[in-house]
Amino acid sequence: MKNNVSRFIIAMIFTGLVFTVYDNFLFKNMISGKYVNTNFDYEPFLVEIPYRPDTLTLIENEKFSSRYWGNGNY
Repeated sequence: MKNNVSRFIIAMIFTGLVFTVYDNFLFKNMISGKYVNTNFDYEPFLVEIPYRPDTLTLIENEKFSSRYWGNGNY
């Protein structure tokens, strides 16, 4: 009985670790794609944010393209 409880606890800890690692770390194939800025119709308060329509494209070869940010590597 004691052995079953310890196996269950180890299995739950392992499952929790797997979900934590999967949900908190991003891989290259998870972030590539197009991201569209649509919340630009308010008073600017941060310099680093585009306050006009913009599309950020993240390419799998660690490059990005945007009208606001330009082209480069990430």
